[in-house]
Amino acid sequence: MANAKLVPEGKPPELGHIDGPASTWIPAPEPGHQSHKSESLMHHMLSQQDHKNTRFSLATQASMYTNNTNLGVGVLDLKRCKEKSTGALMGKAYRNPITGEVQIKNYGSIQDFCVADLWTRRHVTGDTDQLLEDPYLFRPIPMTTRTWISHHWFRDGKVFDNMDEDAMIRHVLSLHCIDAAVSGGRWAPIMLYVPMILFLSIAADLAAAVAAIVNLTLILFLQWIFNTPELYRWARPVTLFQRLVLLIYLIGRMGVKSGEEGAGATVTVGFVIALMICVLEILLGDGSAVSAYRLHCSYEVLRPLPNRIFVCRRKGAAHSEETVGRSEPVCEKITGIGYWEEDMALIADVKGLIVELRPMSRKDWDLIWAEKRDKEDVIHRFIGLDVYSPGAATIDALKLAIEEQQQLIAKNAVINRLNPKDDVRVHDMI
Repeated sequence: MANAKLVPEGKPPELGHIDGPASTWIPAPEPGHQSHKSESLMHHMLSQQDHKNTRFSLATQASMYTNNTNLGVGVLDLKRCKEKSTGALMGKAYRNPITGEVQIKNYGSIQDFCVADLWTRRHVTGDTDQLLEDPYLFRPIPMTTRTWISHHWFRDGKVFDNMDEDAMIRHVLSLHCIDAAVSGGRWAPIMLYVPMILFLSIAADLAAAVAAIVNLTLILFLQWIFNTPELYRWARPVTLFQRLVLLIYLIGRMGVKSGEEGAGATVTVGFVIALMICVLEILLGDGSAVSAYRLHCSYEVLRPLPNRIFVCRRKGAAHSEETVGRSEPVCEKITGIGYWEEDMALIADVKGLIVELRPMSRKDWDLIWAEKRDKEDVIHRFIGLDVYSPGAATIDALKLAIEEQQQLIAKNAVINRLNPKDDVRVHDMI
């Protein structure tokens, strides 16, 4: 894990052919080396010279990629987000009790990003074909509900029995939530009750209007009380009874009001539209909540990776691919998982945001290029997770580097205990 201030230059290695160390793929400086148009030109040259068995080393490929200064057609240049503290966004996610949407508030100067990078570097440059072959680039998919839950508990100072630094996110991942981008009936009934009351005013029935206002006020209070990680899923079931009572009461008031002398068509129209809104709210709200129940899922952490990244197995939401799409397998050299199953997910805590990391697809890169083509002033950025670096390009190499570092720290600690009065300690000289 390299220091973000000492970000290496150059393209990551091709993991299918080489694992490291850095000297096998980082080229030595070549004086007077001229820049090339793109790596695709090299492949074109290779295809034209197959009969000569011309081969270029991986170091030469990396050199050509690094010295690519002329950005041609279809080439993207993603900027790295400014460095912030690990939990820069922690505690800033709030859930709206009316709409059920989660928003980040007071996020300060945090820059938006569309790509997450596990490799340590300053820039991500290349055309869509080149970037598609980079196994370290991922599309971050926000897990908004789980982010809000972790931020809510962070603000409340919730303490877990397990004092591990990853205890909170492990517990949040184990909860049953809907991670798909669907409403799932999580919005409050008052979103339709407000226009319903307006139509009741057309019916000129004071008793019905007052009953609807009282019901709306009570629902609003309950939505605010139930806007917690433990209770938010119970808001609709708890208020269903009183909403059904209001529906039956309005039907009765419609019969009474229509039987009075002088009742015009506006009375009937007002009640009919109000009743239709009541029924529509139950069908859209409670109906979608029932149909979306199958999308609830939890996650089991299979293997933690550095920098708060986790290889997880999803439990539940068997048909979630229909909503969020199917993820491409993650490279074995990155996760250490030989066979990437359909229910596996790579989840990361990025500056306090819980996101699922999915390998960038052709469609993802085409969308970024299309936006860049249509809006030249748009700056696309990536968030650097800085997990892998030269010499530690795979999970196995990274583990060895971490073990060596831990052994060195332990050795220095022993030496320092044996020489407590020395002015200069060993770790100061390393």
